[in-house]
Amino acid sequence: MQSTAASLDILIVNEFLYLSTISNSKVFMTNTPANVAQTVRGVFFILVFYLLGTVLSTWMGHLVPGSVIGMLLLFFSLLSGIVKPESVRSVAHMLTSTMSLFFIPAGVGVMLYWNVLDENKFTIIAACVVSTLLIIGTVGSIQEHFEKRAHRG
Repeated sequence: MQSTAASLDILIVNEFLYLSTISNSKVFMTNTPANVAQTVRGVFFILVFYLLGTVLSTWMGHLVPGSVIGMLLLFFSLLSGIVKPESVRSVAHMLTSTMSLFFIPAGVGVMLYWNVLDENKFTIIAACVVSTLLIIGTVGSIQEHFEKRAHRG
């Protein structure tokens, strides 16, 4: 299982590097030194945070996927100003414009573990229903709170 996860990580990184060369984003279409430097800097930041997340995930015993930890680290770095949004904007635009391709490894994972999913389908459905209801309730409560706050202030 560990080697499969590592293979998928390598596939995602290779796919990311390939997509960065064929993206239809204007930044990637103009190969001026400034745009190339900005793109390299953005790829560097994203891959460094991905690597940090993977290392932390390994250290924590894979409780949370490394990519999720890396994304959270990048998010908080952007919020705190450690990383400037302009540094990753062009790469983030390319990634979101080609996001559908990133579901291919997830689809492969579903097909690889179809028997496990089939054995646990009722547990998975129950978890999805309960978590959806909790999310709807939480979002509704937060929205109500902000609406009351807006009418008071």
